[in-house]
Amino acid sequence: MSASDQFEQTKSCAEALATEGFKAVAKVEPIADSSTQAIIQMKEGEQVAEPPADHGESQARLHVSCLPDEPESLTPDVPEAVIQRQPRNDYVYAVGVLKPEFQNQGLHEAFYSAAQNLNVSEYDYYTVLNHLDSTNNRPYFYIAEQIQWVLSIHDKDTYELQPRSKAELLCFIQALKTPENSLLSVLSTVVGVIDESAGNTVSEGGSLGLTKVVCNHLFNQTLDSLHDTLQKQTGVNTSVIQDVLKGLEYQPNQGSSDFSRAKNYLAYRYPELYLTTHTMQKDESTSVTGYFLEDVHASYSDLASPHVIVDLTFIYKNKGRDNGQKPEIYFHCSVDVTHQFPFVNAPLQEYMPLTLMAG
Repeated sequence: MSASDQFEQTKSCAEALATEGFKAVAKVEPIADSSTQAIIQMKEGEQVAEPPADHGESQARLHVSCLPDEPESLTPDVPEAVIQRQPRNDYVYAVGVLKPEFQNQGLHEAFYSAAQNLNVSEYDYYTVLNHLDSTNNRPYFYIAEQIQWVLSIHDKDTYELQPRSKAELLCFIQALKTPENSLLSVLSTVVGVIDESAGNTVSEGGSLGLTKVVCNHLFNQTLDSLHDTLQKQTGVNTSVIQDVLKGLEYQPNQGSSDFSRAKNYLAYRYPELYLTTHTMQKDESTSVTGYFLEDVHASYSDLASPHVIVDLTFIYKNKGRDNGQKPEIYFHCSVDVTHQFPFVNAPLQEYMPLTLMAG
């Protein structure tokens, strides 16, 4: 066979292979559009697909078109507005009377035996649990560790407290100490977190299903000691303290809502409120009758903030009539209750409500 014949044979084989390849492509590849359709020719009664001139580019376009489209944004690409953080409902800032309860008869008998050994009353919980022996140890501390500690708010058992550590447990014991020369109850302020994972328990005293709170801080005082402290700081009288506490705790609260936590914090940790109320009671310059605290309103702040801010409005009403003074004076402050320890966000100051300004 001559060289020219070999060349023609090789050329024929290549064309045949190309034709078979294009047949396979025509069978399996989808036809995307008219621009990518193969040119169909009839040869000896058989359909043979031949690639168009731009076959490579069409295949590239076809490959891209098979990829999933990027999801389109339904909102414009603008910075997100800062909104107020959603309130939490697991923080507690509550005020009540702390009392021990025994979960079983055996523990109660152990306490009774300890009281007899110390020659004290079986109701003298503080002396027994706080007792130090000659080696400066607490032999009955194990009883305190197993006692069920109940916080009663306005004579209603509300929470079962679980001390976070030994330091908090010692504060629990201290709260049981009877104040000298006073018949007033010791008020304990509890700062903590509700334990959602804990189940209900039944004590010997019958406290069933109380909400459990892990106490991270506790301080206690009587109304007498609160009065003495405030009098030293501000010089306020007893009636002022009563007015403020009545305004902040007009209805018994459990200290679990944001509003209740803010009010309880101000009642026991913000002496400026008592000083303002004391100043408003009487106009020192004219000696005319002043204003008394009539009401306290709480609401969430409408300012854009990532924190939970509670606005409190204090309404002071004029005691007299037709004395040329304003019938009402308004004061405002705000408390940040984002976390379990509240704090004053904006200090107490006089202001004019927008509704009155519009009128």
